[in-house]
Amino acid sequence: MGRAMVQIPTDLLKIRTQVSKLGGEGEGKQLLGSVRWTNLLDGSAITFARNTVLFASFIVYIDFSKQACQAGYIPSMLCTEQSDALTPFFKGAICANLAWLTCW
Repeated sequence: MGRAMVQIPTDLLKIRTQVSKLGGEGEGKQLLGSVRWTNLLDGSAITFARNTVLFASFIVYIDFSKQACQAGYIPSMLCTEQSDALTPFFKGAICANLAWLTCW
């Protein structure tokens, strides 16, 4: 939820900046002045939903990776010394990419 609270207004400003560059020189000055609270809420439901699925699938993949390491399905060079989980680097990389793949 915290990610969405930062992402929603940032995406709105990014999109308005991109659109104002297409419209002409004078429109960039009105970028921040024309933002209303109702504009910030446009599209927020889908962003919250996407981030919820993204985080939930990330946690599920972390749990699956622990089970796969303990069962010996994952090569030992990717697991911790106790072979009970992926190393932090591989855990973040693999589970985050699988979570994004699940969302999209």
